[in-house]
Amino acid sequence: MQATPLTRWILALLMLTVGAQALASVPIFPYSAIVLWGLSLTFLIVALVLAVRRARASRRPTAP
Repeated sequence: MQATPLTRWILALLMLTVGAQALASVPIFPYSAIVLWGLSLTFLIVALVLAVRRARASRRPTAP
């Protein structure tokens, strides 16, 4: 099964979320945990929006 470019974006955003969550416990700079948590939340929301758009596009019937 071939992954579509949209699926690759969704997976990449989810992996970025995992990376941001892993780095949130490392004290890089002041308030780094808040910034990384915010980034991971943003990545998750974007991935969710892309997944919903992909699901709706696959259900939409084509015009005759």
